Amino acid sequence: MDAIRLLGLDEVEPAGELLARAFFDDALAAYMLPDAASRGRLLSAHLGAMVRYGVLYGEVHAPPGPLRGVALWVPPGVSDVTPEQAAAAGIDRASELLGAEAWGRFMTVMGHVGQFRTTDMPDPHWYLALIGVEPETAGRGLGGRLLRPVLDRADATGTPCYLETASARNVPFYRRHGFAVVREGVEPGSGVPYWTLRRTTPGRQGDSGPIGEQHR
Repeated sequence: MDAIRLLGLDEVEPAGELLARAFFDDALAAYMLPDAASRGRLLSAHLGAMVRYGVLYGEVHAPPGPLRGVALWVPPGVSDVTPEQAAAAGIDRASELLGAEAWGRFMTVMGHVGQFRTTDMPDPHWYLALIGVEPETAGRGLGGRLLRPVLDRADATGTPCYLETASARNVPFYRRHGFAVVREGVEPGSGVPYWTLRRTTPGRQGDSGPIGEQHR
């Protein structure tokens, strides 16, 4: 099997376009950008900036050959995005790009969901910020291949992993790769559902099943 590779800066734009297709029907994307006619274009730019941040300050993994999927990981010990990092990645222009209302909707949901990360995952960990594959390739194992390099390194070093999702159909996929649901709920202002999931290494508490769920 061909090895997963690191994405380059010259691939940021097509990666953003790919992720826009993958996330087009995602509950958070639809809430943030309710106009379907412009959603793909705006999502592409928004997610492309996040990919650029990952290439510069984290790790973005892709399959060899044509760009059919990407996984963006933030390494252990990396703190919140600094103003300098945001400017370098273009994240600081998100409100201008998306519009104040759309950016406000995004931040409302992420502010609610993001608060749990510091309490539920206080130790250094790998954070899976984004993963997406071309819709026509879904279900063929590419997502699992994209996760594998970091999961193997996490197992070798005893480092946990963490992620959030707004899609119920993603939860079984993550569970198959060792993640367990920590929280399940609905952001009260938007109605956007969310799940937070944590993965510990083999032999450590929490591998065998859900760590605990909170319904809101």
